[in-house]
Amino acid sequence: MRTYDHYVGRMSAGSGSPTILFVCTGNICRSPMAEYLARAVSDHDGFSFTSAGISAPVGAPASSGAVLAMAEVGIDLSDHRACEVWEIGSGADLIIALSREHLIAMRRAWPERAGSMLMLRPDERSIADPYGLDTAAYRATRDEIAEAVAARAAAGWV
Repeated sequence: MRTYDHYVGRMSAGSGSPTILFVCTGNICRSPMAEYLARAVSDHDGFSFTSAGISAPVGAPASSGAVLAMAEVGIDLSDHRACEVWEIGSGADLIIALSREHLIAMRRAWPERAGSMLMLRPDERSIADPYGLDTAAYRATRDEIAEAVAARAAAGWV
């Protein structure tokens, strides 16, 4: 099981590979889906991936809807545990937001790092939060995230 210490250790270990951090609200739906999809798409091509939330319930598992939606495409989220961006975000090389509100909050917190922050969707539109919605909403969110992750990965994460 991954914990807050796992994330801090991974980001500060100096692995030499750039760290890409995906950020959403609670780190239990969108950002873990983005993290795990990025791992699958990029096949660890020199990047490490992690995720965090603006207001995360630290230590909480991924939501059941996210776990189910990802399992349908062969990705297991059962070991994911939520952590807050404020605790780990400063160690990331690139921070990718899932919504405009997340991007604004992080740019306010770390204005000197604004150039290393961007939206997941290349068109800079927000990805809606499926939390509390039905399975179809989680599937739609997963597919939207998968498309955006594939586009960012193909462009070299820029």
